[in-house]
Amino acid sequence: MGPQRDGVFWQADLLFLPADHPAFQSDSYPDRMPPTISLVTPNLNYGRHLRRTITSVVDQNYPALDYVVIDGGSTDESVDILQTCTSPQLRWEYMPGVGQFASINHGFAKTDGEIMGWINSDDILLPWTLQTVGDIFTAFPEIDWIMGAPSVIQGDAIHEVAAARPFAQSALGLGLYGGGRWGIVQQESCFWRRRLWEKAGPLREDLRFAADFELWIRFARNVELATCTAVLGGFTIHGSNRSRVNGQRYTDEIAGVVASLPAEERNERERLDHWHARYERNRWLPGLKRLVRHVGRLASLDGPVIRRDVVGNCYVLAREAVCP
Repeated sequence: MGPQRDGVFWQADLLFLPADHPAFQSDSYPDRMPPTISLVTPNLNYGRHLRRTITSVVDQNYPALDYVVIDGGSTDESVDILQTCTSPQLRWEYMPGVGQFASINHGFAKTDGEIMGWINSDDILLPWTLQTVGDIFTAFPEIDWIMGAPSVIQGDAIHEVAAARPFAQSALGLGLYGGGRWGIVQQESCFWRRRLWEKAGPLREDLRFAADFELWIRFARNVELATCTAVLGGFTIHGSNRSRVNGQRYTDEIAGVVASLPAEERNERERLDHWHARYERNRWLPGLKRLVRHVGRLASLDGPVIRRDVVGNCYVLAREAVCP
């Protein structure tokens, strides 16, 4: 077993095992096919990363994968790469002028899988991701939305793995998980059931950078987000990340989404953020921490977390406090 970081064990060599290695096999579906997973990748001139992204998906040999790549008019090597991809599980379309979130909406409209998610063309899934996602949604039919432990990838290696933290549905619905002390919903690690997508509606195409943030708010109005301790997706850091290059515009769009919330929700958001900040400042002082949790009404903030019982060879669902 590899080193421990933030309560998560990993071994880098696992990243280079073949997809049919026993470590990635599951006995969850002895008598039937696993749930179909529909994935979409939007791409525009990210040919230098695109092949790695596609390979991270199709080489898993997940038997019920429906994968669509939408290219928004690339002028680099992207189309040549797509033309050489022969996996029967992959379809692609060339749609010049279509933006990132419109591409994702269009791709999802071409699929009908029970489970959904998207992976941008500079990020990757891990070799065990699709099997793990299928296992979890099969084990917990009441769960509609999951996120894996957030991770950061650079140079084809996982360099950071954050602890799997619970998300409070009320705080998530108020847009508090946009980064900073509350944390963030890592899109690369998110998967959900189609019934949630159909209930909440598609991505807003008038937003250029924070449509995922706005979508999570609408998801949270309907269901809880369950965090699982498995690493499912990796955010790749490089010199031209769209979200990093346009960081201020992303922040501005988040502010605009929050400003559109009803006044009573903005007030509650401000109250929770104020007391959460006080909790963080005093979390190492037990007496003050308990007082802040009580006065700020933080004790009720909790969320579902899915952990692996490696001895029992099963997943375990429990509720954990946001402010323990």
